Amino acid sequence: MNIKSILKKHIIQSLTNNGIKKSSDILVYNTYDKKPWNYQINGIINIAKHTNQDSYTLAKKIAIKMQIHEMYKSIQVSQPGFINIFLNETWMFKKLEKKINSIRLDVKLQKPKNIVIDYSSPNIAKDMHV
Repeated sequence: MNIKSILKKHIIQSLTNNGIKKSSDILVYNTYDKKPWNYQINGIINIAKHTNQDSYTLAKKIAIKMQIHEMYKSIQVSQPGFINIFLNETWMFKKLEKKINSIRLDVKLQKPKNIVIDYSSPNIAKDMHV
C-alpha cells in the first residue's frame, strides 16, 4: 500500500468528476517538518490556469469529493489552492493490522526473473573499443 498513490488516485477521480481530464501536474508531498497535516497536494493552481477556473474554488471542489473516503480525518484547503490532508488514524491502524496478520505481510509474490550479469575483464594496456 502506497498512500501517495492512493491519494493521487482519489485526486484524479475527483478531477474527473469535476470534468477535468488533465491531471499530470498533481504533486503529493509528505510533510516532514512541524506542519500539522500529513500530506499536501500541489499542482491545483496549474490545472486551474489551464481550465480557466479559480484555483481555490477548484481545490475546494476536489476536497469535497475526496472527503467521502474513510482514510481522511479531514481535508483543508488553503490559499491559493493547496490541499492539506490529515489521515484517519483508525484507517491506518486497520491497514497496518491487516498487513501484520497476513502471512507475507501483505506483499504479493512476484514471478522469479533470470538476470544475466556479464563480468568483463578489460585489458588496461589496450584502448577501449566496441
